Amino acid sequence: MATPLEPFGIPASPLIHPEVEVIEAENLRWARRLGLVEDARGEERLRRARIAQAAARIAWHAPVERVALFAQWLTWIIVIDDLQDEAGPGLDSGAVHRAYARLEGILEGQGTDTDAPAVERALAELWSRTATPMSRAWRERFIGHVRLQRDAFIEQTRLRRSGRVPTLDEYPRLRRHTNSIFAFDLSEPVYALEIAPALLPAWLALCEPINDLMAWCNDIVSVARDAADGETTNYVFVFQHALGCDTPTAVARVRGRIQERWKDLATAEQALRREARRLALDTPGLLRLTATLCQVPSAHLGWLLESSRYQSWEAPIASP
Repeated sequence: MATPLEPFGIPASPLIHPEVEVIEAENLRWARRLGLVEDARGEERLRRARIAQAAARIAWHAPVERVALFAQWLTWIIVIDDLQDEAGPGLDSGAVHRAYARLEGILEGQGTDTDAPAVERALAELWSRTATPMSRAWRERFIGHVRLQRDAFIEQTRLRRSGRVPTLDEYPRLRRHTNSIFAFDLSEPVYALEIAPALLPAWLALCEPINDLMAWCNDIVSVARDAADGETTNYVFVFQHALGCDTPTAVARVRGRIQERWKDLATAEQALRREARRLALDTPGLLRLTATLCQVPSAHLGWLLESSRYQSWEAPIASP
């Protein structure tokens, strides 16, 4: 049984897909084919990031080909995130808007040229394999969530250029939207179950605390890297700036918020189940997907603790 990890106050799940090695090998082949990794160094970086393992932890009982597709989406998401981070304060909001205009065009069916950047060709390939069986409403919801990420990245870019730290009130929404909220829509094609429109408000209300838990745990483990990069959009720094406190104290405050949000997740799950019963939509498939989604923060935490992207995670939380 999973046990709570002291720095986070939530359990790290040991569950992982039995064919994780197959998923990892397919993910590497796909990334090479699309040009997201160009050489042995890039392959090793992808392997050490253990992105396929993240997908295998989150979708641990889905069909292997669906988990492989999900791993490819996570790889693409991390590439986008890295491009944003590596640009640093020099990136301007206009560049973000132009980049997302091209991505949105692909999602809206405009296609892409063979000589387009790898990240655009990869999106076109992923979208053709993912969106085809889904409804128009699902596709529009996905695109809407991509636009929310675009707007949040633009806001984040402006904060970085100005050096301003977001307030305690501003930060949760900003972080939720930068944290690839469209990834939660992918649970539906992965498990071949589309959420009924009548249930969607309760479903989205469930996704919010899951997203927050993942983002805030990520903030804790990346605080050393973000500090070295001069980043201002990290929950730890937000608490430091707002309270005038040191790093261990700010980390403790984020941990407190994580524990509160963990309780919110249980409340949101109960509300979703009640609404599903009221609407006579509480099918075994929906209930299983709901239970799986509620395990995502634990699965994500298990990945955070093994990925090379966060190897220095112990350092900023050594003090209580």
